[in-house]
Amino acid sequence: MKIKGIIYCCCLLGFVLIACSLQAQYTINGSVEGMSTGRALLVGDIYEGRDTLTKVEIKDGKFTMNGRVDEVSCAFLVVEGRMGVRLFLENNEVFDVRFKLKEAPEVRGGGRNQQLNREFMQIEEKKMLKLHDTGREFAEASKNRDTVAIREIREKQARILEELEQEKSIFLKRHGNTFFVLHDLARRALGMSAGDVQEAFDLCCDELKTTLPGKYITALLPKLAKIAVGATVPDFVSITPEGKEVSLYGIRSRIKLIDFWSSNCGRCREENRATRPIYERYHARGFEVISYSLDTKRELWLKAIADDKLPWIQVSDLGGQKMKIMIENYGIWSLPANLMVDENNRVIARNITSEELEKVLPKFLGIE
Repeated sequence: MKIKGIIYCCCLLGFVLIACSLQAQYTINGSVEGMSTGRALLVGDIYEGRDTLTKVEIKDGKFTMNGRVDEVSCAFLVVEGRMGVRLFLENNEVFDVRFKLKEAPEVRGGGRNQQLNREFMQIEEKKMLKLHDTGREFAEASKNRDTVAIREIREKQARILEELEQEKSIFLKRHGNTFFVLHDLARRALGMSAGDVQEAFDLCCDELKTTLPGKYITALLPKLAKIAVGATVPDFVSITPEGKEVSLYGIRSRIKLIDFWSSNCGRCREENRATRPIYERYHARGFEVISYSLDTKRELWLKAIADDKLPWIQVSDLGGQKMKIMIENYGIWSLPANLMVDENNRVIARNITSEELEKVLPKFLGIE
C-alpha cells in the first residue's frame, strides 16, 4: 500500500507540474494616453521577417494581452499611431506598458532580459543627449561659418560615438551568455565579420544556441565567411535602368567597388557624390563601381541617379526575393555598405568610406 501511495503521489505531482507548465504565460497590461479606442499588435521578430502574434482592441485607453512562448522571444508591441516598444517575452512575467503622447513607451516589469534591454537603452540615451548638445553647437558654428569650430565639433562627436561603442561592447561581452545579447547579435550579424560573430556566439551556452536567434546565426555564419576579406564573393545578376542584365563576374576591372545604397539614404547619397571625383580620376586606371540599389520604386531610384550625376554602373531588382537573397549573401545590415574586390572577385576591403577609398585605391591599383 505504501509503495502504491508513493507512486500515486509521484504521478499526481507530475500531472500538476505539467498542468502548471501549460498554464504558464506572459501578461501585458497596456495603457494609452489620449486614445480611448484603437488596436494594439504584438509582432514577433523572426530575423527573416516579422509575424503578428496577436492583436487586441483598446477600450477606454487600456488593453491586456496574454500568451505563451516555448522559449524566450523578442517581439514588438505596437499601438497604431504611436512609437513601438521591444519586449522580451517570458512565461510567468508581467509587463506594464504605458504609451505616452510624444515620448517613448515606458515599460515596467518583465524578466532579466527585459532589464538588460533597459540598461542597454540607457547607454543609447546617454549618447543621444550628448550628441544633441553638440548639435546645437554645430548649428551655431555653421551659422557663423566657423570652420575651426565645425571641425572640433565633428571630432567631439566622433569621440562620443567611439566611447559609446566601447561602452556597448563591454556591456555585451559582460552579458554574452544571455538571450538579450544573442538576440542583439542576430540583429547585427549581417553587418559583422564571420570572425566577430563567431567570437560573440562562442560566449553563449549550448541551450541558447538552440533558440531561434541561435539557429539563425548558425545558418548565417557560413554565408558571412563567403564575404570575409580574402574570400571570393558570390556572383550576382541584376538589371540596369535600361533593362540590361549585368553580372558582377562579367565586369572586367582591376578593382571593383560593390556599393549598396537607396535613394532615401542621405548618407548613401553623400558618399556617392564624394566618390564621383575618385571614380573619374581612377576609372581609366582600372577602377569600377557597381551600385546595387535597395529601392523598390523605379522612379525614385532613377531620379536619385540623375540628381547625383552618378556615372558608373547602376543595378537593382527593385524588391522581391532576389533582393532579399542579395542582402543576406552580401551581409547588408545597414546603409551605406560596400565591398571592394579585386579582378578575381576576392574581397580586399569592407564598408570603407570615400575618404578611406581615396587613400587606399592607388595602392590597390599599383600606381603609388
